[in-house]
Amino acid sequence: MTSFAAPEVDFVLEHGADPALLGIQPSTTAGLQRLGRCLAVLGANAPRPQEVKLVITADFVKSVSDRLPPAQRGLYDISRGAGTVGAKTMMVRDDVHVLVPALLCLDADVAQARSAPKHAKEIADIVQLRTGMLYRLVTHEAQHVAMYQNGEDDPIIRDAREGRRNLLVAAHQVMTEYRAELGVPAQMNAPTSEWSPIEDLEVLRDGLRRVACVEYQSHLNVGKLAHDVLYQASNLWKAFAYQAAMCRVEGVAIGEPVSLDVLKTDEWKRMADAHWVDFQEALSDAPTGTTEWDERAREDLTDEVANVLDQWLDTLGFSWSDGPAGSRFDILSWDLLDDDDDDDDDE
Repeated sequence: MTSFAAPEVDFVLEHGADPALLGIQPSTTAGLQRLGRCLAVLGANAPRPQEVKLVITADFVKSVSDRLPPAQRGLYDISRGAGTVGAKTMMVRDDVHVLVPALLCLDADVAQARSAPKHAKEIADIVQLRTGMLYRLVTHEAQHVAMYQNGEDDPIIRDAREGRRNLLVAAHQVMTEYRAELGVPAQMNAPTSEWSPIEDLEVLRDGLRRVACVEYQSHLNVGKLAHDVLYQASNLWKAFAYQAAMCRVEGVAIGEPVSLDVLKTDEWKRMADAHWVDFQEALSDAPTGTTEWDERAREDLTDEVANVLDQWLDTLGFSWSDGPAGSRFDILSWDLLDDDDDDDDDE
């Protein structure tokens, strides 16, 4: 492991991240300038920057796994719905570590120098695109750092029973990602008009079919089914939270920008239409991640968002409820899970 000291925030290279590929070598300071900008963003947003470390890793999954409790190591993967994890912020004892794949930090000049001439420009262009992605990810993660250090990253559950407790945890996770996205300036975002949630909805439907129609039929464990369904749904809700936050940052009206083509699809009508506006309206009361938030207000909004997610889960065909006899999870409808469904879009 190679370590470098910064005025307040440190960074380390981990699991074989090559300083030369990052542009960190005696002949140039380009790599240090690029990483210096990342350190500056973290330092400017962290309440206690001296307790923050930027980790550039050549094996992102291993670096995350190394920081998990022993029982959870080997279970982590980067798939999240239709996308993948780009970076991750984690508490490690009293410090906060921001993990970033080394691939995002490659130096364009080094990439060109090490490539065949006919591919050099193409590779350099990709590196430059990844550099922009790096700055955006670090800006997002800096908001998570602030929430950790302000003591706001744990859900407020109190005496909730199992069904409600899990919905509150999901609501907290959605709010956390929404707040982190609020801290990303509009100029770092792709135009919201390009947003198309259909792939996310299709991936959710496929995931629900797999966990309910295939995996559950093998293990018949209702508790596992419940957690698997909520995990699949939470991936969609987080993706929608990112978009809701980007719309707010750019001043786009609640309910937009969903194109007419999207509104007409079976996926949108059956899986999102009834909840998108309520979802945005509930989240619109949340502040950015760097804004310290009163605990009572945070608890009230978590409860409100959990109510929206509870109704959304019903629309997806599932219910996690608490009653006198205990908590139970039900499949309300198999309609969405039916592989033979015809996607008859309205004209």
